[in-house]
Amino acid sequence: MRAAGRAAHGARSGTCRCGMMGSMKRNGYPAVGILLLWQLTVPARAQDHTLDEAIRLAVAAQYEAALKLFKQELSLHPEDPLRHYLVGMTEFKLANFPNAIGRFQDALEKGAEFPQVYYWLARGYQETGDLPQALSTLEQGLQHFSRNEDLKSLDALLRTDPPEWSERSSKVANPPR
Repeated sequence: MRAAGRAAHGARSGTCRCGMMGSMKRNGYPAVGILLLWQLTVPARAQDHTLDEAIRLAVAAQYEAALKLFKQELSLHPEDPLRHYLVGMTEFKLANFPNAIGRFQDALEKGAEFPQVYYWLARGYQETGDLPQALSTLEQGLQHFSRNEDLKSLDALLRTDPPEWSERSSKVANPPR
């Protein structure tokens, strides 16, 4: 990632503002953060190799293949909010915004407790042109994660007049490589 991209994301010493450890990988997919979330949510048992492979594919920007494996995992673990989030992230990267929105909503309904789900849900609403719902989602996220800089920044961006976000939305979703 270019220095400007790291600065725009708020990367400092290998961490980003959103609280996920590591740096953003290719195409803006938060690979290291996903791996960290996965490590924190898995009990002390053997790792799921299918999920590990799906994450590897997503980091390599092979989203169609990753989505197939993530959906397979989700069918085996339908109550896991992280798996819903991972399917949502992959759908978002494939520009399947309505599907992404649905999965992010499912992740919240299943008890997701990380700010990224609110951020990407709001981004999904932004991409579909539903500004009121995007702002409502950000407000909900900020109620739970009031110190999260990514939520605050997106909220401020979406509240600009005239809406700067309409010209910048594709740049936010797909940061420079």
